[in-house]
Amino acid sequence: VKRKAVSNFFKFIFLYLIFMIPFLLINNIGDFLFEFICYFFILLPIIVFYFLNLDFEYIKKLINHFKNIIIVLAVISIIFYILTNMNLIQSYDSVLLKWNHIERIQSKFNLYFMPQTKLRNSMFFTEPAMYSIFLVLALAIERSCNNNKVNKLILLFTILTTRSTNGIILGIIILLYDYLFLHKKNIFIIITPIILIFASFMIFNIFSEKILTLSYKTRIDDYIACIKAWKDYPLFGSGFMNSNHIQNYMSYFRRSNLGLSNSLFVVLAQGGLYFLSIYLVPLFFMIKNSKKTKFQLIVITFFILLCTTIFHYTIFALTVVAIGISYTTAIRSNAFT
Repeated sequence: VKRKAVSNFFKFIFLYLIFMIPFLLINNIGDFLFEFICYFFILLPIIVFYFLNLDFEYIKKLINHFKNIIIVLAVISIIFYILTNMNLIQSYDSVLLKWNHIERIQSKFNLYFMPQTKLRNSMFFTEPAMYSIFLVLALAIERSCNNNKVNKLILLFTILTTRSTNGIILGIIILLYDYLFLHKKNIFIIITPIILIFASFMIFNIFSEKILTLSYKTRIDDYIACIKAWKDYPLFGSGFMNSNHIQNYMSYFRRSNLGLSNSLFVVLAQGGLYFLSIYLVPLFFMIKNSKKTKFQLIVITFFILLCTTIFHYTIFALTVVAIGISYTTAIRSNAFT
């Protein structure tokens, strides 16, 4: 344990408690007090302390290890995906999935699961959109750190097999970013407009197909319901993990599907601007210092995922927030070089 890390941690805890205790007293936490204390008074500080004890280069290695694990999962899932769709693999296992509602889903040897259809790759995640979060973030990490063409191809192909609109569009945007910032030859001036037009056409087509679906209408309704609920309690929100107030503003057409689909606006509605700052402030400081770390694309990708996918109270989301907090705390005390 580093002495400087301990000093930074106590500074963080002092300011953190001053910030969080008023929220704990004012926000309508109710039945979710235990979860709130576990997530934000125990788990998050522990993760912050862990990262404060690490050199930044080691943190970058950990992020790379995370990316490599996702690539391995991607290869495994592609194999299962292809064999399953070619009917070359026989397995009649099934498990119970509780995700909005309880249902029994098929699995292949309890390694590969099909919560929706065999045409959508979910690996062992609750749905393809959840899987695409990790694939897209791994693609952004690969682009920022190693930029290996084979790895990028594996990740992009796997994103396509999830058939997740958010994942595919983000994958295209990351590849565009990759091309625009890496190529500086004269032919770049000629090819760039063609690539931009082609990419825009692809994104438009994907979005046009999505906009006609019930899933798209439900997602838009989520944003509207969250904003309306937030307006009632703009500073401290309607209650941690309390979706009832948001559901009051949902449209009638989706009353059979009350599940929420994005993180940022749910946190805004449930915790107000006050609680949302725990997520946004660390991300802001990471982007501000991203020229030193090459994390700009990764942080922006994570922010977009927060706006489009639901995973705000997961260990994964808290870990990213903790990295941002530890980095910000260390930078302000010159602990990272």
